[in-house]
Amino acid sequence: MKLRLSALALGTTLLVGCASSGTEQQGRSDPFEGFNRTMYNFNFNVLDPYVVRPVAVAWRDYVPQPARNGLSNFTGNLEEPAIMVNYFLQGDPYQGMVHFTRFFLNTLLGCLLCTSPSPR
Repeated sequence: MKLRLSALALGTTLLVGCASSGTEQQGRSDPFEGFNRTMYNFNFNVLDPYVVRPVAVAWRDYVPQPARNGLSNFTGNLEEPAIMVNYFLQGDPYQGMVHFTRFFLNTLLGCLLCTSPSPR
């Protein structure tokens, strides 16, 4: 029992030494720090409140829900070929064909119906 407690105390002492860090930054420098700070301030103080937020609010308030759903379905359908190729490369042809069929049906019928005929 004493051996276990001694080993635990020694291990804890050694691990506490690993948890401390030096007070000085050794060689850490960001050559783009000034640019990054300037861009952050521009994005936070100008772009977000005067461009991004008004566009998002107008999108939510003025674009009807069916149009938003149609655009969401369209952009979601653009992801299907990459997902299909991923499954084929993983050696899962069944899931690859499922996504191929989904892409084919959504492209063919979705243009006519403005809906997603084969939902996830």
